[in-house]
Amino acid sequence: LDDTRSLCLRLYLAGEYAGGVSATEIDGKEYIPFSPAREYPAVGSVEELRTRMLAVFTPEWTERQLDALQKEQGILVKDDILYVRYNTIQDTGKYGGYCLSDVKQMDAEHARITVTVRKATPEDELYRYSGSEDFQFQVERNSEGKWVFADFVYWDK
Repeated sequence: LDDTRSLCLRLYLAGEYAGGVSATEIDGKEYIPFSPAREYPAVGSVEELRTRMLAVFTPEWTERQLDALQKEQGILVKDDILYVRYNTIQDTGKYGGYCLSDVKQMDAEHARITVTVRKATPEDELYRYSGSEDFQFQVERNSEGKWVFADFVYWDK
C-alpha cells in the first residue's frame, strides 16, 4: 500500500513532495524530475515508468493512467529525464494517517482491501482527527502471481 500510495503521489501531486527540488518550466508549465537525485536506478523514460507501475498496478490500470498523463501533459521526457507536472493541493488538514483495516479475498485471483483513513469532522481543530473514512480497492494477481491494484483512488487528491 505504501509503495502504491507513494507512486501515485509522485505522479499526481509532485509539487507537494518535491523534497526541495525547484520546478522547471517546460513549454509554459512547471515540472520536476520524477526520480529524486538520490534514487537509483532513476526512472528516465515512460517505459521505465510503465515497468515501475506494473509492479503495483494491473496492466489495464497502468495503460489508462499513462495514456491520461501523456494526453494531459502530466509527464514528459526531455533530455533523457522523465518529468512530472508540479501539481499541488490546498492543505485542508482534512485527512490524517491511514491503515489497512480489512482484506477480503473474493477468489484465488481477486481480493478487496479496505483502508481506513483518519478524517477531520466539522468540530475538529485543524490537524485533529476524530472521525474516519473507509476506502476500498480491488486487487488481483498479475501474471507473476503477485497482488497488484486494479484501481487506486487517492483519498486526498
